[in-house]
Amino acid sequence: MSAFDLPPTELARHRPVPDEPEDFDAFWLETLAGPPPGGPVVSAHPVDNGLRLTRTWDVTFRGFAGDPVRAWFSTPAGTGDRPRPAVVEYAGYGRGRGLPHERLTWAAAGYAHLLMDNRGQGDQYGCGGATPDPHPDAPGGPGPAVRGLLDPHDHHYR
Repeated sequence: MSAFDLPPTELARHRPVPDEPEDFDAFWLETLAGPPPGGPVVSAHPVDNGLRLTRTWDVTFRGFAGDPVRAWFSTPAGTGDRPRPAVVEYAGYGRGRGLPHERLTWAAAGYAHLLMDNRGQGDQYGCGGATPDPHPDAPGGPGPAVRGLLDPHDHHYR
């Protein structure tokens, strides 16, 4: 169970004072201004995942600064192109999209499934990622959360 230093009634009323640098809003407005150069989707190519019950595409999006971000898009095979519910999954801290046949639970259950890589990750679990992190950063401790921590222009989560 979580431990809190305030009683629940006081915690529910608590409103912390934001502690942001003066240029916080301007920085994020500049970072998020407009779509990435060239539009959102770069390519989507069918791949042979070795299975008969699912179809898979290798998808590349333009991410931050127009950099490519990779994903697998999988659907049930033999069901046509009819609309269906979709699940968008980010592989998570240290994990990459892996191989096209590794994560088919959602497609096997009838959903469209987009499994996104995270920039510069995929080296700790599974079969790796396919999205590099081409932006320079300052050295720091292990893990992407601290990459470029000293300068917001180099921060990994920008």
